[in-house]
Amino acid sequence: MRYLLLFIPLSLLSSCSHRKCSDGGMEDFGKRIFQLISGDRYKEIADLMLNLSEYKELIDVSTLDKDAKEERMKALESNLKSSIESLKRSYDGLRTEAENRGIDWNKSKLVLIDFDHKRENGIESADLFLNFEYKEVKYEIEVKNCYKNNSSWSIGNYISFKNRENYFDRW
Repeated sequence: MRYLLLFIPLSLLSSCSHRKCSDGGMEDFGKRIFQLISGDRYKEIADLMLNLSEYKELIDVSTLDKDAKEERMKALESNLKSSIESLKRSYDGLRTEAENRGIDWNKSKLVLIDFDHKRENGIESADLFLNFEYKEVKYEIEVKNCYKNNSSWSIGNYISFKNRENYFDRW
């Protein structure tokens, strides 16, 4: 895994343009996602998901063989709606859990963006980990199944909130 330490007040976070976080931009993408979560801006988060034609473009440029490409597209066509629903459910769960813990997003501080970057069959993907602090307690948000399409990153279908005892010893 790759680590980047950040000590940036939330108000100073740079943002990517809508739907675009240019190459070299996992850090920028992570900042953008954290900013949107902090501002409770789900619609903008959902807009960062790939649509069917963008998925098709991603698969078309992959190194998958023709049959595998067709199989992948059929699976995407049938699963796209459930992916959107999964993102919404997981986002709502994250917001509810944060509210139950009393997190004031305006006073939270993003301190570490971590990601697990993969490249398979010419398709780049990553799971993103946003580590932040609030009242000296460390938390982590995991964003699963992000994809790179052209020079931009798109959000996956699942966001989860984590805070486990002794989980953050790596800081």
